[in-house]
Amino acid sequence: MKKRHVALVLGGVLAAGVAAALLEPGGRVLGWMRGESFFQDRPTRYWRKRLLDRDPGVATNTVHALWQHGAEPVPVLKELLRDPDPTVRRSGATALGLIGPDAHDAVPDLAKALADSDALVRYVAAKSLGQIGPAAADAVPALVARLAAGDADCVNAVKALGRLGPAAAPAIPDLATLLKHPKAEVRWESAETLEQIGPAAVAAVPALISLLGDDLPKVRERALRALGGIGPAAKEALPAVRAALNDKHEDVKRDAARALKQIEGDAPRK
Repeated sequence: MKKRHVALVLGGVLAAGVAAALLEPGGRVLGWMRGESFFQDRPTRYWRKRLLDRDPGVATNTVHALWQHGAEPVPVLKELLRDPDPTVRRSGATALGLIGPDAHDAVPDLAKALADSDALVRYVAAKSLGQIGPAAADAVPALVARLAAGDADCVNAVKALGRLGPAAAPAIPDLATLLKHPKAEVRWESAETLEQIGPAAVAAVPALISLLGDDLPKVRERALRALGGIGPAAKEALPAVRAALNDKHEDVKRDAARALKQIEGDAPRK
């Protein structure tokens, strides 16, 4: 009887311990048992629960808490980016973007999220890669792959590439092709990204020259800015740029004058 009593007591203690682990608010024990990452002595499951809180303020404050400590929360955020719930994935991607360059370890995870089933996750992933900036150069192939996707994904990828600056140079051929896209927004965003890439985008000069005949003034403006950003290497565009000085739109004429100085080398490039 004594052995049975001891067994029952031990069983009760074990059950109580398991129950305590399951009910422990911070989820530390379960997090540790499942090999989760920790941030501020809290496992990924703790942060996930807060991001899914019904009180929007709790979720907002949680995202805020997750990006204010540099690279420290990145391992947890990478796990949140793989969560089954799109709300959690969006929040994880948002925090990584707010961290900026210090989140470079998460670039492969964000690149994978560019093909997420949720459109908002794809949008935030692209935006966050742009916020990480040149440190996200390894994501260029994944961003280029999105250029052939729907218009929204394409524009998001183009904008992200622009934030990478010269590191986005491998995308130049694809961006030059997009200058002929039927959607005006795609054309002007592609031209703007080529401007941000700078002199390395010289191969896109012929396509940018063609864009100076676009029906929309905004597209012509962006093409001129891109040619100016390329600088002296865009000298073959000089006749077309000079012709743009007579454009009927003042903003186009202004950008033509600036591009002319940049290409001729009389003014510093952006």
